[in-house]
Amino acid sequence: MDKFLKLINTKKEQQKKLENKIAKSEDELNEYKKIQIELDNIISHLDYQYKNNLNLMARLKKFPKLKKKVLMTVILSILVILSPILVIIPIFSILNSYSLFAAIIYSLFVIILSTSFIADGKKIINKEKRVLKGLNSKNLEEENLFIDVKKNMLETSKKKNEVYISDLEQKIAQFNFNLADLKETIQFITNYREKCICELCPDILDKYFAENIEVNPKQKQLS
Repeated sequence: MDKFLKLINTKKEQQKKLENKIAKSEDELNEYKKIQIELDNIISHLDYQYKNNLNLMARLKKFPKLKKKVLMTVILSILVILSPILVIIPIFSILNSYSLFAAIIYSLFVIILSTSFIADGKKIINKEKRVLKGLNSKNLEEENLFIDVKKNMLETSKKKNEVYISDLEQKIAQFNFNLADLKETIQFITNYREKCICELCPDILDKYFAENIEVNPKQKQLS
């Protein structure tokens, strides 16, 4: 084996080692990227939980006002539908017995509608009670403080992970650059070796051809 060929084989071994390093680094990079996605998902969930707690605290604060608002709405609605009975129908019922009958029918309608208004109001209040059941502002504030601490720790881990990813990407880029350069070197040495063979050894090659190929019966059959 000539020195050119020995050097080519050595460079090819270096190429194989470098390709293994690249593959290993890429696997490592993919693992860090998976961790990064997991960290992002956890942080997003904590953000959602934090905002949800703020929303619940606001609803707890507004709940007494909500009850008053619903109660007033129900009362006003009932008064609106009662007004014809309270004002108009009593006046006409004195003059006309049919008006009294109409007042009775309308009263039944008002009772049914009022019951519906009250039921709807209760539904709104009970629904809010179910959402806020067992919650209080102090506990929600404490939970948000814990979320802040946890989120800060995760953000720190995320930044470290970003540094590892950046370092690995640079490392892989350098490996790929070195690999391309090594392949170029191997190709250059191979081409130079072939050129040397063509320029310096034609007589030896011709002699080998004459002794081993030209006289070969199989070669004669092909010619």
